[in-house]
Amino acid sequence: FSEQMKIDYARAKEIALQFYPGEILEVEYEIEESGLAVYEFDIWQATDEVIKLEVNSRTGEIHEFSRELWQIGYE
Repeated sequence: FSEQMKIDYARAKEIALQFYPGEILEVEYEIEESGLAVYEFDIWQATDEVIKLEVNSRTGEIHEFSRELWQIGYE
């Protein structure tokens, strides 16, 4: 991961929170199947939604994002 990283954690966090302000619940460092290294943030928003957001560790671009939907009895 560190070999591909041009954007450090602090900058990736700043980018993620600019895109979706909130509280970071979790961060993971992942290598996608394509070989792309990303920071994956779970961000809780005041609307009680959790956003899963990936920041490209080379460019700082938002790679992917989605809303996490939670229902009792489902994952």
